[in-house]
Amino acid sequence: MALPQKLSLRWHTTVLGWLFIVGAAATVVFAVAAVDPFAIEFSEYGRREKGVRQLLKLGQSGHLNWVAAAIAVYMAAWALIMGWRWADEVAIRADDDGLVFHRSTRRKGLSWSEVRAVTYAPSRRTGALTVQTTAGDKFTLKQVDPAKGPEFARAVTARWLALPPPADGM
Repeated sequence: MALPQKLSLRWHTTVLGWLFIVGAAATVVFAVAAVDPFAIEFSEYGRREKGVRQLLKLGQSGHLNWVAAAIAVYMAAWALIMGWRWADEVAIRADDDGLVFHRSTRRKGLSWSEVRAVTYAPSRRTGALTVQTTAGDKFTLKQVDPAKGPEFARAVTARWLALPPPADGM
């Protein structure tokens, strides 16, 4: 059986879609709490709400709550990354040159001489692809397609990593 010259693994777009919606909703909630001091007055019941209310009251400065504004900005950035991944769909590509990661991961591509292993593990309802480098670094791409993750890891290992390591000239 001939192995393909290029492989790709997609994000688990259903999960990313839901994460985008949750992130967008949280952004709206904290943005409202940042400009409306009465929005942070949660119910008087429960310790968890009391701790959140106290934290948000610390950030109140005039008509703006800096803590809620910072959380809203963080959640907006997080939601945008989830939306970007949902729209682009391809998490990682493998070809004869090496591995190329989605730009949202902020990882440079790796040549095959830099890759030690590529493994897949199921993670809740999605999957996690782990890449180990020859330099000893290890990083994981989460929320990848659980149906294609094991196949991608096996195909990459069989096609590119099963080759004998290059001889060192030292």
